[in-house]
Amino acid sequence: MTLLSSIYGFPQMGGVNSYPFDNLWLSVGDDGFSFSRAYYVSLAFGSSGVPFIAYSAYGDSLKATVKRFNGSTWENVGNGGFSNGQADYTTIALSPEEGQPFVAFKDYAHSKKATVMKFSGLNWVNVGIPGISQGEIYFTSIAFTVSGEPIVAFTDHGNQNKATVKRFDGTNWVDYGGTGLALGATIYERGLAISPSGEPYIAFNDASLNGRTTVMKSDGTTWINVGEAGFTGKSANEISLAFNTSGDPYVAFRDWDHLGNASVMKFSGSEWIYVGPPGFADYPSYLSFALSPSNTPFIAFSDNGFTDKTSVMRFDDYNWVYVGSPGFSDELSCYNSLAFSPAGQPYVAYSGWVWDGIVKKYDSVFVNIHEASRYNVSIYPNPATAVLTIDFNDSSSAIKSIEIRDMMGIQKFKRSVRETKVNILIEDYPEGIYFVVIKSCNLNFCYKFLKTNIK
Repeated sequence: MTLLSSIYGFPQMGGVNSYPFDNLWLSVGDDGFSFSRAYYVSLAFGSSGVPFIAYSAYGDSLKATVKRFNGSTWENVGNGGFSNGQADYTTIALSPEEGQPFVAFKDYAHSKKATVMKFSGLNWVNVGIPGISQGEIYFTSIAFTVSGEPIVAFTDHGNQNKATVKRFDGTNWVDYGGTGLALGATIYERGLAISPSGEPYIAFNDASLNGRTTVMKSDGTTWINVGEAGFTGKSANEISLAFNTSGDPYVAFRDWDHLGNASVMKFSGSEWIYVGPPGFADYPSYLSFALSPSNTPFIAFSDNGFTDKTSVMRFDDYNWVYVGSPGFSDELSCYNSLAFSPAGQPYVAYSGWVWDGIVKKYDSVFVNIHEASRYNVSIYPNPATAVLTIDFNDSSSAIKSIEIRDMMGIQKFKRSVRETKVNILIEDYPEGIYFVVIKSCNLNFCYKFLKTNIK
């Protein structure tokens, strides 16, 4: 019985630390759905699992546009180019209960101040008054409180370049979190996040500490430092903030203590510590950071090592490894935005230099896999409950090693091959689809099998 078993061969990628499953970043809808250059791309999911994307549309006078994926194509949410004037730093979030899209942006129609708009079901309308900042703003970040109130963060040039956080109380935008916010702070997109317990946090480039990273949280009346202020060794930029389900804050950033390469740090409860090796991606740009529903850190970026094409990496408990092929975008990319569907599937949106707006998802279930006949290998039973047998028959001399990985690429088993038949205990594996990676001198092959508890 060979239910679900297939084999796939692909060349080994010398020197690249990568998942064994290449070319699995699949386009969501048509590439170039924006029909022109898309700036400040921001991707988000509602609880229903529908992806939304906000951006500044070059073909529509750089006004704000939002699209959603209807299962086959990307369609406008309301009118395209709905802002009154040019919109920079467009960021999107969906309300937790109604799934209503909210967009924050730098509003050129209102003196480059911060404006928030929402889709009413028919039209895009202002949330409160437009232009809620004191002066021109840089970057925006939007989130929702646990009670469903929208909050925004930005750096306000009209207020001494001060980090500013505001909450909409149903009528007005009011200062949120109390006093003590930093001067000379740059809050990047995703620099604002709400902890699982409901506390607002901000992460920023702290000009008062030579551009090093500081994270603050509000206790309701005062903003206080989380750990040491300016905890990075040197300056940092493109800072993103996220939480795991236990409430531990993480930050990802370009780390100038490590040549401007990518680093991720986590607050241990008393200090900020690196997650894996620091400086793991060389001179990246347009960083976007998120944690999967299973608390695995992921980072998307334009990869200098692969001609500035988009790559995604994840932390495998020891190292940062590529998810699928590095530099998987067809072209030079920018404005990467990473998000997870409610089912835990990673999506990344970006703007390409030729195809414009693009969204891809990582699909770890093979499609159109053909059987390769180079090696005579049998895997059984399939489905399997307790023991999986791999029989190399007359091919064992060419096989170097075998691995088992789950659908997210996490390694469950690995060993060198010296015999013609291997029995692997899988009784404790959770039910689901797994991949057997067989490595030979020149090629890797993958078989797929189903682990079930039904005997």
